[in-house]
Amino acid sequence: MPHTSYSALATGDTPALIVFLLDASGSMSEPFPGYPTKAACVKALMEDMFETLIGRCMAGEEFKQRYHVAMIAYDDAPASIAPPAWCIDTYAPPEQRMLIQVDTIANEGVPEINPGTTTNTRGAFQLALKLLQRETPRRVRSATSGRPFPAPIVCHLTDGAWNTGGHPAQVVEAIQSLRNEDGGVLVCNIFLGSGLLAVDIGPDVRAWRGVRSRDELAHEHARRLFDISSPLPPSYANFINDSHGYSIEPGTRMLFPSETPEVLKLAFAVAGGTPSAARGWRG
Repeated sequence: MPHTSYSALATGDTPALIVFLLDASGSMSEPFPGYPTKAACVKALMEDMFETLIGRCMAGEEFKQRYHVAMIAYDDAPASIAPPAWCIDTYAPPEQRMLIQVDTIANEGVPEINPGTTTNTRGAFQLALKLLQRETPRRVRSATSGRPFPAPIVCHLTDGAWNTGGHPAQVVEAIQSLRNEDGGVLVCNIFLGSGLLAVDIGPDVRAWRGVRSRDELAHEHARRLFDISSPLPPSYANFINDSHGYSIEPGTRMLFPSETPEVLKLAFAVAGGTPSAARGWRG
């Protein structure tokens, strides 16, 4: 039976790969509602997301390693923030290792994100591209079960426009062109701050349908983020809406204006939205 795009499950022998690109420019030290800084908010809500992923890794009482993660922080230059001892991609040269098992992050916590200076978004996507060029061909079908791996996803979180390194569009296109049997690599952009949308989301985040067109965005940088955001696959939309009670429409762009912690939680639900094996299923 032919495989349907973006329908592969995150299982113990076909773990999903999520690559986080985290803006660590100086503005991430600014306050955010309910938190001393934007960086502190991101760290706290990421840790909540990893706890959710741990729940999805349970098959009855048995833990299944269904998610692998990379975390790249960037200001003027990108770098993995994972301590080398956490990394599982020991087949790669030491300086290129950055894959982590999700239970390691849940146990140890998200490493500190220390805001720096400028915003080299292109450089961050270039490092993600190198990682994905290595990993995507390794994640086609399980040698054990024959099941297909889920398409990888890149989650980029930023609070402003890039101001060094140039426009990342060509690099993002190269990332999205990488594919396995499940589909092309997905790219999600989260804008941490206000003013992205021409009309605010409103008080009920769970009723929001998502960004459908460039016309809904308030400025040119927002439209540039729209252009480098993937359409949301129906399987992801269904999984997120059923699991978390949201109303995101399939086909809307994976672009999220996060001016409050509530909207950022929605964005992280999408970032970790690769459908996993049903609870109690043994894979």
